Amino acid sequence: MAHIVQRLPRLTLCRPISFLDLASLLVAAQKLTKFNKPTECEYTNVRNWIEGVLDEDAESVYLKEDLITLRSGCEYAWLDAGVERVLRSFDWRVTRWLFQSDDTRRKTDGSGHEA
Repeated sequence: MAHIVQRLPRLTLCRPISFLDLASLLVAAQKLTKFNKPTECEYTNVRNWIEGVLDEDAESVYLKEDLITLRSGCEYAWLDAGVERVLRSFDWRVTRWLFQSDDTRRKTDGSGHEA
């Protein structure tokens, strides 16, 4: 028994694309794939910052494969990681005292958010 399938007119979702438009789109996509991917440490830092500041847009940061970094390389990544590790070993109040101005300290509640 043959099933009768009702054919509905196709919706046009976008305009027809010319060969030149398609070629330029492919070149742009190829250039995007050549950007550096963030390291695990960079990804974690960005994710923590976005979650703390931009709650309504935080879900976009979980698409890790869509993120790129504009850094030229990771020549000093070991130094960055070392400094970060040392700063995290301090109590947050010590780090705040070292790196935050009195004016900024008065304006925040200690959590990094404005009071």
